[in-house]
Amino acid sequence: IEGLQFADFTTAIEVNNNNLDIGRVIVRDCSFFENDLALSIEARSSLTIIESSRFIRNGQVLYLGAGDLVSMRENWISTGQLTGRHPAVIENRGRLEFQENLLVPSPPTKGTFEPAWINNYGSVTVRGIRQGGEPGSFTLINNFAEADLKYPIVPNSVVVRDSECYGVFGNRADYR
Repeated sequence: IEGLQFADFTTAIEVNNNNLDIGRVIVRDCSFFENDLALSIEARSSLTIIESSRFIRNGQVLYLGAGDLVSMRENWISTGQLTGRHPAVIENRGRLEFQENLLVPSPPTKGTFEPAWINNYGSVTVRGIRQGGEPGSFTLINNFAEADLKYPIVPNSVVVRDSECYGVFGNRADYR
């Protein structure tokens, strides 16, 4: 999927397969404007690459329900209005590589509790991220992943490397 614009969808792109063989999905150089959800990925035995795209004021950028590996790299991501308890731009329930993305936050609505860029329930590796310190910045990752104690054990992990993230949630008086 390359060079397309998606605006004002409930879900702009949904990939859902139970493939047990080789699968590959590439989303490149696309623009997503004010969608409720830009990407929903539930692709087993698949490599999904999301790169060089722009995500502007979407309610949620990515829901990763399943996937052998989803790689989001070299994207420009701004938030929509986050509301409620533990809202996140990305919900990861699989294996996510999140690298070389530029994150531009918008202040969450009043009463929002612990917003994050990523709510992690699986494994996530973050590398080379830049999030500014604008008012309204928030946590990079809320980790909700539980230990897998059933054989075969597939460990959940959070790895953050070489990244600049400033969480200054609230008004100036709150973080001065």
